[in-house]
Amino acid sequence: MIFSSNNRSRDIRTLGFLSLACFLYGWSVSSIGSVQNAAICQTGDVTRNRLECLNISDTSYSFAVGPFFAAGGLVGSLVISPYLGNRVGWTNLSRVAFSGFFSLVGQVIIAITPFASLLFVGRLLSGISAGVAIVAVPIELERMKDSEDSYLGLLTQISIVTGLTVSQALSLALAKPTYWRLMPMIAGLISGIQLLLHRRYSPLPTEDYEENDEVVPQLSMLDVLKDREMRPKLIKAVILLASQQFAAINIILFYSKMIFNSDLISMLITLVNFFMTFLTLLILNLLSKRSLFNVSYFGAIVSLGILSLSLERNYMVTSIVIYVYIASYSIGLGPLPFDILGQLSTEETKNSLSSIGLSVNWITNMIMSAGFSILQLLLMSYGDDLNDGLDYNFDNIESENEGSFVDEEFAAGDDNEESLQLATGQKRVRDDAEQPQQKKKTKKTKHWSSQVPQVAKSAQSSQYDFLKDQLKSVYGKLSDIEIEERIIPETAIDATHEYSLPRNKDTITDFISTQFSNLKDSLSKPNKQKGSPRLLVICSSAIRCADVVRSLKQLNPSKDIPIAKLFAKHIKLHEQKDFLQSNQTVIAVATPNRAKSLIEDGTLNTKYLSLILLDSSYTDDKQRTLFDVPETKTQLFDLLNLKSIYERFKGEIGGQGDKGRKTALCLF
Repeated sequence: MIFSSNNRSRDIRTLGFLSLACFLYGWSVSSIGSVQNAAICQTGDVTRNRLECLNISDTSYSFAVGPFFAAGGLVGSLVISPYLGNRVGWTNLSRVAFSGFFSLVGQVIIAITPFASLLFVGRLLSGISAGVAIVAVPIELERMKDSEDSYLGLLTQISIVTGLTVSQALSLALAKPTYWRLMPMIAGLISGIQLLLHRRYSPLPTEDYEENDEVVPQLSMLDVLKDREMRPKLIKAVILLASQQFAAINIILFYSKMIFNSDLISMLITLVNFFMTFLTLLILNLLSKRSLFNVSYFGAIVSLGILSLSLERNYMVTSIVIYVYIASYSIGLGPLPFDILGQLSTEETKNSLSSIGLSVNWITNMIMSAGFSILQLLLMSYGDDLNDGLDYNFDNIESENEGSFVDEEFAAGDDNEESLQLATGQKRVRDDAEQPQQKKKTKKTKHWSSQVPQVAKSAQSSQYDFLKDQLKSVYGKLSDIEIEERIIPETAIDATHEYSLPRNKDTITDFISTQFSNLKDSLSKPNKQKGSPRLLVICSSAIRCADVVRSLKQLNPSKDIPIAKLFAKHIKLHEQKDFLQSNQTVIAVATPNRAKSLIEDGTLNTKYLSLILLDSSYTDDKQRTLFDVPETKTQLFDLLNLKSIYERFKGEIGGQGDKGRKTALCLF
């Protein structure tokens, strides 16, 4: 028997009620962060209504997800919960039930609001709900225990991680425009049930409580702070609950999808947290709570240390250490502080001590989550100066390479291989004794990727043939006449086969300086019109764009003429529009679809555009080039065939006839 009451059925119902409140807490922690990509209006290619998404930046959204939720939790734990318990005299169960009111209002606001500003209000109210409940639940669980060794105190964390896990799992299906609003709707439904149960529990102590429960006068928080006998316990409570947040777990739980950019990894992290928390019940049969907490803390610290050292060096080690860290945290740092907190307090100090300890928990939570958001903001502004191997979500928002692999069927096709050999002057010879089909495709895919960079070193006619065949592979369903109208004129192509140095980010500045000396001289002079670059560099991915930007700063050292960074998930389309409308820029680095969107919008002006440089020699870690991923290649040729660019290739500005090429195309 683990209950102090003789009414077993009532105790089981009460446990279910308390578990529901903690489940809602866990749900609220991750539910909004897990649908971030769907909730934020991230593309300017189509008009998205206010029901589908919110017009808010990643940074602002992350502040709502973490710091505002934590701020609400602080208000709930430090102000509202102790006021209801100490001043008004409400029972623990009544406070837990009433916390559903704040959650219901907050979740409904998030679910229906068309305004980004109300997201902050909704998260603040959700945090208040969590703050009120998390003070009362451990106290009530401690009251129901029949011994110090009971596992009942672990129910708080078990319910929280269950809410986390369920919300993460549902987000896999609901992380879509409009559908993401079902996440707060579900939370609102749970909150409504919790609030309805308020009628079951009288706000004031009743006969159902034991004589020594809840009727003992409660000391205020100020009295607890002054009490010398309570000071050691208070310090222990503060250290326990502060260390829980300084272990940085909530950063991963709040922002796992933003950090890892993967639904699968986020889900796996949540599952490890879930199962290891339950495993704590078994481990406690072998170790004391003190020993388990020390093992957990030591494991988490060592894991974080190894993680910081392995980020640049070994992806496999990094992945393993992340899961070891989650496992270490989940067996001690996660569940034990809530359990130990109830044991530290006396009858007259339990409300105030819990409020103080959990307020410290919320403050450290807020420090960590706000620190992450501020760091993210700094990385947005200055991240291009870093080269630490981390993925700062520089993935192109138009999904140019997001989650895609090389289409081997496409890359290994005979037409594509013939196109490549035509471009490089090679003669195709078929061997009847070729390897089995699967091996042949793999071999051809590698051959394809390894040969594309050689095209940039070939003669103008070979580059023309290569681009022509690539264009045919993109627009194969068009008629020959329609394809001819899209073919890039041979006169627009600048061949640089005489350039002998390797073509990479370290030589791109030298390449432009030596092969386009006139252009290089003009890059130090601003254009009269804002948002009108002379040089446009097109890269296959946003992370590659960031590398190129760093290299090109040597060409344009002036801070008054910044390089236009037209890529990255964290820099929204509207932010780039504002940048182009406010700044004179002579160099722009972009991914194909982002450049296309800005040119079609009229924000990126091609009036002074002298050179489009295709970063064709770069191959990523999967040996893919700018021409290897079908989606990216399609976006590239859609860009090159925009009227404002194609006319400049031909010199037919405004349809006024051939006045000579205005913009050149070069394969780097």
